[in-house]
Amino acid sequence: MSPTTRQTVAALAAVAVVLVVIAVLAITGNSRRGLRADILSARRAEPGAEIAITVSARDTRGVVTGVEVDFGDGTAPAKLSRGGCSGAAPGPSAESFDFTHRYDFQGVATVTAVVTSGCTDRRERVEVIRTIQIKPVRR
Repeated sequence: MSPTTRQTVAALAAVAVVLVVIAVLAITGNSRRGLRADILSARRAEPGAEIAITVSARDTRGVVTGVEVDFGDGTAPAKLSRGGCSGAAPGPSAESFDFTHRYDFQGVATVTAVVTSGCTDRRERVEVIRTIQIKPVRR
């Protein structure tokens, strides 16, 4: 085998090792993550128009049990819960919570969602934030 061929094989082997290490780290990291959540909505809304806001939550080790959303405009927070813990098997689980809200001002609203999970002694809580710009559309 020529030196160039050996170098090429060694380089390919090194790349393969790096890819395997990355895959193992990704799998290990994902299993340790536990509760994760996202707020899905438009980044902009017109004053007085209803906007759809979805909180998507997943837990690799537990059961997503509920969410509380503060819409960032002084109105009372909205709360939704799912399922319950009787007979629930520990993770993974995923839930989606849908809300609609109307903003009656111009400015920026900071939407904050607190998601909870856990039916055993292992309870988790995560907070996620999204800003929505409230202003009229230029015509």
